[in-house]
Amino acid sequence: MALNLNNYLRRISFHGQLKVDQRTLGLLHRKHLQAVPFENPDIPLGRKIELNLEKLERKIVSNLRGGFCYELNGLFYALLKEIGFEVKMISARVFGDEKIGQEFDHMALVVSLDEDWLVDVGFGDSFLEPIRMELGLKQKDPGGFFIIREHDAKYLRLEASKDDLNYVPKYLFSLAERQLEDYAGMCEYHQTSLESSFTRERKCTLATEKGSVTIRDNHFIETIAGQKIFREIANDEEFRQILKEYFQIEIM
Repeated sequence: MALNLNNYLRRISFHGQLKVDQRTLGLLHRKHLQAVPFENPDIPLGRKIELNLEKLERKIVSNLRGGFCYELNGLFYALLKEIGFEVKMISARVFGDEKIGQEFDHMALVVSLDEDWLVDVGFGDSFLEPIRMELGLKQKDPGGFFIIREHDAKYLRLEASKDDLNYVPKYLFSLAERQLEDYAGMCEYHQTSLESSFTRERKCTLATEKGSVTIRDNHFIETIAGQKIFREIANDEEFRQILKEYFQIEIM
């Protein structure tokens, strides 16, 4: 399938010259996170998500929606390929409540330039710029501080911190190349299992120039310069109003 490159770039408000370099990769990454929300309202409504690039392009580009990791990183992978980047999909296991997710719990990307870069536009509250794949290097980002460590013989571990003092593990990942269809089982799990957080609560988050805006179930959270402002969402009507006002999403 060939992407409509111009429509995709218009969707993320990217107007620069396309080059296969670090600067362009960083701009594409940031623009994507500030234009396309990480969101799951379709899942509580029972609307099936299929890992089909044509359907993902229609949803995210044509219908101005967002998605979760398999959708966002899956389509971003196709965009980077179309531009000419050397990119691969990788599997990650997310740290949750006292446990680590299964293989293919999360999709991230690795882009190879002169150096390798960890790329992820589908994790919600994360880094705005790609992370250099250098073990033990603390990297400052508008989203906080990040570091990649060796976890064991098989996995690397991404950790994050808001203050460069207390680092929290985000996910484990290996560098084995994966294909979109490899994630189908876990994509189905996250849509249907009562153990998945995606079926238990509504999620939506979008990066902004000053921080982020987030829906977490019945709460709306606006983060400005590190300060969080919480507001309770009273009902479904207010939920839909917030989706439209802050995320430009209309649920039909």
